[in-house]
Amino acid sequence: MKKVANRIEDSVRMTDMVYRLGGDEFTVILENPAKRNYYKTVAEKLIHSISNSYYIEDHELFLSASIRVSIYPEHGKSVDLIVGAADAAMYHVKSKGKNNYLCFSKDMQSEVNYCAQLKSELRKAVSNGELFCFISLKLT
Repeated sequence: MKKVANRIEDSVRMTDMVYRLGGDEFTVILENPAKRNYYKTVAEKLIHSISNSYYIEDHELFLSASIRVSIYPEHGKSVDLIVGAADAAMYHVKSKGKNNYLCFSKDMQSEVNYCAQLKSELRKAVSNGELFCFISLKLT
């Protein structure tokens, strides 16, 4: 993951911020993008950089990236809304295959609304002791 992080940092400007969220997930915040669709340039650069082979202990490894994009304030004015928009874009970009990127669009908004409503209802259910977990097993 350190090698991936280094490649990501090398693909963005010094003013941009790179965060590892955990596991294999990173977030890049582009500060003052140079132009409206600057994210396309960055996404393509990231895909190219990440997909080049890695050599670890004499083994050649290949990775791919699925990049989701959301734009503040166009896609939301809070962190939750921006992340929700990015999550909706991720669902769609993964269906396109490996090494792709996709920017959130308004036609994905219903998914964001559904997820926000579900999250709210789950929080209430947990607070009210209304959530139960059932586990079903089939032994073979």
